[in-house]
Amino acid sequence: MKALSELFVVAYGNKLDMNKMTPAMPGTGVAFVGRIGGLNGKAGVAGCVRPVPGLEPFPSGWLTVALGGSRLLSSYVQQRPFYTAQNVAVLEPRDPGMPLVHKLYYAMCIRANAFRYSAFGREANRTLGAVLLPSEIPQWVDEAEIPALSLSGTADLGTVMGQYPGSSDEMVPITDHFDIEYGHGLSMSTLTTVSAPEGVNFVSRKTRDNGVAGRVLVPDGVTPAPAGTLSVALSATPLATFFQSEPYVTGYHVAILRPKTQMSIGELLWWKMAVEANKYRYSYGRQANRTLSSLLVPAAPAACVAEVLRELSVGGREIEAIGA
Repeated sequence: MKALSELFVVAYGNKLDMNKMTPAMPGTGVAFVGRIGGLNGKAGVAGCVRPVPGLEPFPSGWLTVALGGSRLLSSYVQQRPFYTAQNVAVLEPRDPGMPLVHKLYYAMCIRANAFRYSAFGREANRTLGAVLLPSEIPQWVDEAEIPALSLSGTADLGTVMGQYPGSSDEMVPITDHFDIEYGHGLSMSTLTTVSAPEGVNFVSRKTRDNGVAGRVLVPDGVTPAPAGTLSVALSATPLATFFQSEPYVTGYHVAILRPKTQMSIGELLWWKMAVEANKYRYSYGRQANRTLSSLLVPAAPAACVAEVLRELSVGGREIEAIGA
């Protein structure tokens, strides 16, 4: 075993506060690494900020380690130049040619020592360099392959197609963009369940699986909601919103939003996020049955939406490997 400090030069991060910095788009900003944990693909990045004059970002390919908070020793290889929040250490490999798979392996080993520490108790500020890591790299690490990512299999989400007289800085009722219909109010327990391709999806107030609880036969006298609409839970999990790509029926307290103008899939997914941004206004007690129509949303999608959708529409581009 070797001490971490034998393999990496340990430095302390920038100690910046993200709420005092100017947000930026990923294409032009600098990644801001906080003490976020979890293997969710974010690598501890809380967002992107504008470069600070006179403050050089840390380079890509270095590691970050959370020294405090509830996700102690969350360790990641950073994919792009970055700043850090407080209580985040930065590890520079002593071997400039250290392969990416070795960095990822060491990040995993560092995380495995998290049990030795506790939030707001025994934190890792002073002892990180003494953490013991394997002195030899297992063979399976060197045999591991990191596949190149490609956008070639990404669905075409379209571009911004809607006609919007206002700007993204203005707020208007959601009824300016959508016709609101209240759902079918069906109970899945009284319907006949089937398997695809028979029947239609049954959309409930779930917050997962696109709100789909199962697949059922359409009961007599019921017209399914059309594809290309949004389903919105009004109670239990208020404003859980999903784009529905095929006809469906709904359970109790689920609304259907029909676009008043032609919208692409990507555009509707953005409106889903705009609706869900108001979730904090509701709870199990304060439901959205009566107030959905007065919900305020932007008068138009932000300019970055068209930019992102335009980028995604260019398929087949290879995404740069982590740490490259």
